Amino acid sequence: MIFTRRAIGLDIADHSIQIVEIEQPLFSHTPKVVSKARRSLERGIVEKGKVVLKKQLIEALSELARQAQPREIAPGDVIFGVPEPLVYTQILMLETDRATSLDEQIERIAHESIPLESADLVYAYGLISQIEGKREALLYGTSKEALADWDDVLAAAGFGVRAFDHELLAIARGMFGSTIPSPVCIVDSGAERTKIAVYSRRGLHYVHSIDRAGDYFTDEIAKSLDVPKEVAEQMKRDEGIVNLTLHALFIKLLDPIIAEIVTACDFFEKTHHHPVAEIVLVGGSAQLKGLTTYVRDGVGRPCRLGASLLPSLRTESDHDALHYIEALGLALKGLRKTAWEREHPSFKMPRAA
Repeated sequence: MIFTRRAIGLDIADHSIQIVEIEQPLFSHTPKVVSKARRSLERGIVEKGKVVLKKQLIEALSELARQAQPREIAPGDVIFGVPEPLVYTQILMLETDRATSLDEQIERIAHESIPLESADLVYAYGLISQIEGKREALLYGTSKEALADWDDVLAAAGFGVRAFDHELLAIARGMFGSTIPSPVCIVDSGAERTKIAVYSRRGLHYVHSIDRAGDYFTDEIAKSLDVPKEVAEQMKRDEGIVNLTLHALFIKLLDPIIAEIVTACDFFEKTHHHPVAEIVLVGGSAQLKGLTTYVRDGVGRPCRLGASLLPSLRTESDHDALHYIEALGLALKGLRKTAWEREHPSFKMPRAA
């Protein structure tokens, strides 16, 4: 095993944890999943990406690693996806300025536009393209304090943080690796928010987030039908948009999301002169019955569920394979961190002075 590289990807949201361990022989191009685990999180442990109940989260993480299948995941360094509510993401179009370096331009914009105190801000950026005197760049920032909190919690559970990564970039990596053949619009619909992003082989060109996702759907079903939330959740899971009773309500709930997807695709096509080939749905709410058909018809483009880059994570027997896409993408960065840093720079870990 001395010639085998190992990496762990850890994805934590408000309601769930996913962990994936992969290995790759030094002279092989194909990694394999050697263990994985997933569990739900009780409400209140993590809220809007921030750790609220540290003891309970540490216990949940430790238990999850022990119960991973087919083998326990030993403590070690992880690539951790910074929860989306903590990350501010912008796509910038910058004029080439001979008097100012790109680093200087980005630093000024980061401190002016990201709503965090300068002392608390940590950011990263990647250059997407440079054409006719203009630079397209991806800028993302977050809070040093928030990263330090996550660092402390993960360390207490036995995990060091090798890198703090951007969730949306990890999702694309988990599905496509380093090659996206044609521009795609990825719609990540979880419990709290739906994220809409357009990718091409050059990188991430568009990102928008909307406060409509699984929990919102459940709440609206409960109010509309005057049933308990538990009943509404079960109806949503079992019948989805194909239920005639729920169909009209889901049209009302989903149409703002459809409109945002259309806006994203139209914007990319007008600015980059390439068609968006397909819509790819990921996240827990992506499995809503009838959703792919509804999105396909509403947007007027092919639509499918996302699939993992690795066959072992897209088997028919693994019904929740969608949940592991981000964790896999995080782990893949751990295998080739230096190479991936050029395209998908990590947030720098805060260090004590």
